[in-house]
Amino acid sequence: MVVAVTLGVLAVVTAGTAFAAYQYDASTSDRILPGVSVSGVDVGGMKRDEAVRTLRELAEPTLYSELVVEAAGHSWNVTPASLGMTANVEGAVARALAVADDLSLTSRVYHRLRDVPVDVSLDLAFDEHRREVKAFVQQAFDEVALPAVDARFALVDGELVTSRSHSGRELAIGAATDRILEALGQRTDAVEVPVRTVEPSVTTAALGQSIVVDLSENQLYLYDGLKVVADYPVATAAAGYTTPVGTWEVVDKRENPTWYNPA
Repeated sequence: MVVAVTLGVLAVVTAGTAFAAYQYDASTSDRILPGVSVSGVDVGGMKRDEAVRTLRELAEPTLYSELVVEAAGHSWNVTPASLGMTANVEGAVARALAVADDLSLTSRVYHRLRDVPVDVSLDLAFDEHRREVKAFVQQAFDEVALPAVDARFALVDGELVTSRSHSGRELAIGAATDRILEALGQRTDAVEVPVRTVEPSVTTAALGQSIVVDLSENQLYLYDGLKVVADYPVATAAAGYTTPVGTWEVVDKRENPTWYNPA
């Protein structure tokens, strides 16, 4: 009988202890275990809302730090947040609360009741979003873009107009986006993005040779590109006749041709 009574008492005590432990665990399950830290900040004992507020404050210096983006003499002061970077605060808090799930009921009660730290360190993840960064690069594109200028050799309103070709420039959108994403990941405070050269469709060298006849001087000029390489006196129409003005293409050439005076 003594043994039976003793066993009964032990059973009651054990059941009561287990029930009390279960009740205690259930009542504290909304708190992070002691000794859990996120990016060096102790969040042990915090409830979800408190931990979220704490980690959002922790993320602010990273999200709102200044990043200087430079390209071809232009610069923009932006923040990672303005480029779409976000901190995964909710995910970090969920992982901190889930540390308890890896422990037994007894272990959880022990750590909470005795305030014994579990020594678990988690990271606060920051996410970069390529779409937002690319949108910024496309906005900066117009400020940096310098169109290429084609070489020109033309007769405009009876006047000879010439201009040399010039290369242009533009942001390399894909490479610039990658460079900024890399800077965000490395937490740098400045980044220079690449600019590529835009070549003209018509270069000065591609103009070839041209002949210009100046009717006021009765002079012919031979151009190679935009450079005069030779000039000759020539005859143009006498009074009462007309040498047509315009832009022409040479389709036939004759050396020392026979000429007859039209009069």
